[in-house]
Amino acid sequence: MPHLSRKTTVNGVIKLVSFVHCADLHLDKSFGFSSHKANSNRKQDLLDRFDEVYNYALKERPNLFFISGDIFDKINPSNEARIFLADRLKKLKEKKIESVIIGGNHDVSKDYRGRPMAIEILNSVGISTVFSSKHKFEKKTFSIDNKKITVFGKSFDQLNSRYNPFAKTNLTCDGDINILILHASYTGGGIKPTVAEKLDYQPFGNNDLKGLNLDYIALGHYHNNFEIKSQGTLIANPGSLERFSFKERKEDKGFIWGEITSTGVQTSFVKVNARKMSEKSILLKKEQNNHTELIKTKIANITDSELILRIFLKGEITLSQMNQLNLRDVMRHYEKDFMALEFNRTALSIEEFGKIFVEKIEHPKQAFSNILDTKIIESSTKSDKELFIRVKEKGLKYFQEMG
Repeated sequence: MPHLSRKTTVNGVIKLVSFVHCADLHLDKSFGFSSHKANSNRKQDLLDRFDEVYNYALKERPNLFFISGDIFDKINPSNEARIFLADRLKKLKEKKIESVIIGGNHDVSKDYRGRPMAIEILNSVGISTVFSSKHKFEKKTFSIDNKKITVFGKSFDQLNSRYNPFAKTNLTCDGDINILILHASYTGGGIKPTVAEKLDYQPFGNNDLKGLNLDYIALGHYHNNFEIKSQGTLIANPGSLERFSFKERKEDKGFIWGEITSTGVQTSFVKVNARKMSEKSILLKKEQNNHTELIKTKIANITDSELILRIFLKGEITLSQMNQLNLRDVMRHYEKDFMALEFNRTALSIEEFGKIFVEKIEHPKQAFSNILDTKIIESSTKSDKELFIRVKEKGLKYFQEMG
């Protein structure tokens, strides 16, 4: 049982344990920009965001360091990403900062044979504690100044992604302080994810926590940050460290610094320097001349080499004007003035033809899934939500059978 001591007393309040809690790193994610440089910069963003957490931990020296799943964005990440993570967690270990991590839905294979996660090597070489089981809670006990700190957790169950992670639970909280690390969807308190498709992956609610005597749940999965107390347990989700969609453009990104003291759990949200994202609409009219130059002029006053900018083109122009519109020229013109620049023309009408642009053609399976996810999150009653969940499950099973 590792003994970790950082005991301090301030104004009569004894700090028993301190921790850093982050989630949803998505290291080695592939981005779909047309520019190789933009794709490379975005991959580096993910490394830089984790380094902010890592450097904070080195400075503040918590007892524990939690990563609540989706550490990598794919089950077979690059060697670069694996080495990066192992190096950082090894150095934390050398400073007597114990890391405890689990796999999220991006880390866990859908292979029924139980293919190992990339993060499991960290446990094998003694760098981190990895709770690799998807079916039962595992635990690790730490001794901190004669206090028994018990950390429980399990990785995401990819083959039963809609099942409650507390079903048939074997969770017995026997520590002086009890912490659970989980990658799942908390469905209580009216909390919803920014991205609809993240709803109802391993869902659990307030009733699942009755009688468990948990002090803190280190949650991951939703990319938005939230904290809520239920059944005497503080449930905290730090959200992702980086912005991955324009739906997240206004969200602060960061991680949680936590202290469990003689008076309870105290947390603070620590912001990181996530990539800036913005949207702008430009109205095009038939009466205007040279729409390419018009767009350049409209963008000129918002140039920022650190910004990802999406331009929505709206209004109505003629087919001839559309043929003369040169968006590639606009992108080349501002190549060095934005981190990335993209256009959306779905709201632009062509005279006599209407709205003809589809910016992204989804696979039918993905389109079906996205529509049902939206229906699920917008459901006003429990029965409607359950109906849409069943429809989605049956539909996805059909797609699978059809190949």
